[in-house]
Amino acid sequence: MSSESKIVVFIGQGRIEAQSLGDHQAEFSAQWESRTLSQVLSQLKTKLKATSLQVIIGDNLSFLTPVFIPSSDKDLKDKVLEEAAKVLPESLDDLGVDWKQVYQAEGMTAVQLFAVQKPFLSLLGRATQSAGLKIESIEPVAYVLSRVVPDSSDAVMVIWEDDVTEAAVIHQGQVLASTQITDLSVYSAIESLLSLVQDKYGLNVDSIVMPTKAKKISKDKLAEKTGKKVIAKDFDLMATAANKADIKGDDEDVLNITPKEVFAEEESMPEISPDPEDDQSVQESADQEVSDSSDDQSMPEIKPMAPKLPKMSQTENPPDEPEEPQPISAMETKSKPPFPTKLVVLAFFLLAIVTTVVIGGVIVYKNAIVGRTSSSQSFQATPEPTRTPEATPTPTPATEIDRTQVKIQVLNGSGIKGLASKVVAALEKAGYQDVKSGNADNFDHTKTEASTGSDNQALLDLVSADLKDSYPIATTDTNLKSSSFDVVITLGQDLEGN
Repeated sequence: MSSESKIVVFIGQGRIEAQSLGDHQAEFSAQWESRTLSQVLSQLKTKLKATSLQVIIGDNLSFLTPVFIPSSDKDLKDKVLEEAAKVLPESLDDLGVDWKQVYQAEGMTAVQLFAVQKPFLSLLGRATQSAGLKIESIEPVAYVLSRVVPDSSDAVMVIWEDDVTEAAVIHQGQVLASTQITDLSVYSAIESLLSLVQDKYGLNVDSIVMPTKAKKISKDKLAEKTGKKVIAKDFDLMATAANKADIKGDDEDVLNITPKEVFAEEESMPEISPDPEDDQSVQESADQEVSDSSDDQSMPEIKPMAPKLPKMSQTENPPDEPEEPQPISAMETKSKPPFPTKLVVLAFFLLAIVTTVVIGGVIVYKNAIVGRTSSSQSFQATPEPTRTPEATPTPTPATEIDRTQVKIQVLNGSGIKGLASKVVAALEKAGYQDVKSGNADNFDHTKTEASTGSDNQALLDLVSADLKDSYPIATTDTNLKSSSFDVVITLGQDLEGN
């Protein structure tokens, strides 16, 4: 009798990777948006013959951090939630939160804190119900990587390489720090993560574990760049996640969030107001079937929490939506009376005669005056006519930028709680009306930066000037591409105390 296959799904912002591990081995991958998640999961169910899922959440959709509680505190749960309110970038009311006690040492209890945005959990819960699937567990990708080195007492970095690259530093089973790495900054990002752990926790990472079949990272170059011992190991993220043993249990024993925990706080399935910017067209592939019920679902806004993947596409003008016809002016629609052509011809004829007579008289008079002057004063130099100084043209001022039409995104890259909200308030006070906030790729940005497109330097100067007295921008650039925002501001630690 064959055993049921385990289905492990990795969900990042905008993409899904899934594997069926067991007797029926298969793989599935797809792009997703809020409007298409239920359809994508339905396709996954069909292809992988799935009934339940173990879900891995990418760094951009979750938050994972260590907290340390004095062992003398008796009510560990209350103390953990108290610390969570301090370190998490959003209010606890807006997050699904779980935690696990990892170890005790030197009078301290090491706890792993995990949080996911409730709008995403609600969306995922609706989508799985619509697809007829059940979620067994949800855990962050970095915590799965911690099981690659379960017995290490030293600080170790584990790197996973796929479409994206994830790196996590683990110490005694606890994830101290993690980040998603872009292809352009692999080695520098790894060095930054090592420095962060050294500065924040006083720990020197002993070694780095990377996949044997890594293509983007060179083992030798990594060892040269970091000065660390690099170990190539044959491991698979999906298989490691499938071996998760602690799916059910108390908070302090299991790190696991499910959408049910969010739904339990409400009497029914949550109604989430759609975000106007999320009103985008959904381009279905040729073999993708669209469920009629999905049209009735309100879609939440899902913001990146930590290292972010490319943002879900936000097509402002759907290609399949016809343009609104422009109104035709009254002059083009009203019938015009016949024009008196003969009268016009006669008027032009008379005007030509009058003009000829006037010009001829002026020429005769001028010649007579010039003749008398030249015969009586031939020896005098003709005085130069006085020139009227030309007025210097007043430069036309540049077109004033309408702040109400500017779209700005403020990303918290400092880790300072509530900083993004303060900057949003300052921008709104300055007259900007379309300002969104979220979290940057990590919380290690030291300087506040602002980016815009190559033709928007004037706009960048305006925004910088509006914030210079309260939240000054340290550096600017015009390299912003493929963004629905006119300006993206990443807040750094240089604003601490503002």
